Amino acid sequence: MKEKIIEAKMEIEKNYPILKACRFCPMCRHLCTSGLLTNHESDFPRGRALIIYNIYKGEKYNEDYVNSIYNCTLCGSCRAGCEGNFNLPLLIKSAKQDIVNEGMEPEIARKMRQSIIENDNSFFIEKEKSFSNTLEFKNFVKNSKSENLYLMGQDINFINHEIAEAVIKIFTALKLNFTLLNEETHCGKVLSLLGYEEDAKKKAKILYEKILNSGCKRLIISDPLTFDCVKNDYPEWGLNLGSEMEIMHISQFLNEQINKKALTFKKSDKITMLADSEYLAKMNNIFDEPRNVINTVTGSKLVEPLLNKKEALATGEAAFIHNGEIFKFTEKLGEKICREARRINVQAVVTLSAIAKRNLKLCETQNIKTDNIEVMEISEFVAKYL
Repeated sequence: MKEKIIEAKMEIEKNYPILKACRFCPMCRHLCTSGLLTNHESDFPRGRALIIYNIYKGEKYNEDYVNSIYNCTLCGSCRAGCEGNFNLPLLIKSAKQDIVNEGMEPEIARKMRQSIIENDNSFFIEKEKSFSNTLEFKNFVKNSKSENLYLMGQDINFINHEIAEAVIKIFTALKLNFTLLNEETHCGKVLSLLGYEEDAKKKAKILYEKILNSGCKRLIISDPLTFDCVKNDYPEWGLNLGSEMEIMHISQFLNEQINKKALTFKKSDKITMLADSEYLAKMNNIFDEPRNVINTVTGSKLVEPLLNKKEALATGEAAFIHNGEIFKFTEKLGEKICREARRINVQAVVTLSAIAKRNLKLCETQNIKTDNIEVMEISEFVAKYL
């Protein structure tokens, strides 16, 4: 019998097949990042799908329902482990849009939105403190026009400047003709993941026009969220960079240069593990390139965690909010990855994002002692051994 659709049009209606498939299915439960952190049924995929189904059938959002939806870390583990290939994160995103349209989103989401609109970051940091305003940045922005444009993303631009410095060191060693944007604006991804789709498109258009005006032919991007946004969201939003524009994550670029034998290294003797990026591995199938980079630097001393690709631990790249507050489980996410690293006796962990590096660094000084484990983002790792 055909389901009765409520009269009010909602974004979740566009993804009804996902809702119908997920509301009674428990098969991805063991993969869910947020559910395993809290062990609350409403934080597991089926719990969220049942809540959204209640909304679909006519119930109103309340605070508990809203918190359940926003507690999702949008890591994509449920999708990666789904035999039917149902995209539950897409349903969660559409539910957030409905919540925003009803003015029911958490107050912290509104504050993050305002911070991104005004200062191009969700961390409530003034623009003047971005890497774009440092002397190091200004010394390297020499070419207003270049075929290679480097995008940092908000985490590196506003918090982890050392990663941008490592990338610049690598580019300099390669004698690469490159440029950066004098004022790198937010790509719009976080706004979209918070449910502010129209705001995301407006912000995206600003960066899109800057990219076009740069005259570049290749975009090299560090932040996985920014990479995913430019690669996948921009075309959906009508922001077409053209078929001739090459869009690469920094790990892909480094792998390309290694294959060209353009980079030589002092070999690292450390047994190393890679902390996969959910927005690269699960969303964009970037899995082998960073492994090849690490194996080249270490002489094949990369050790895989005792988990398969679908079960890879999330690093929290899109974990923003929990129960109406800034996401507070970063230490637990880091602990799980550090625990896995210690189990397989590694001496270094390489990350693919600044947020992953921060989450793993937190665990070094908290609940798990990782005295012998060094944590580096992949650009820092490569720059160290040049």
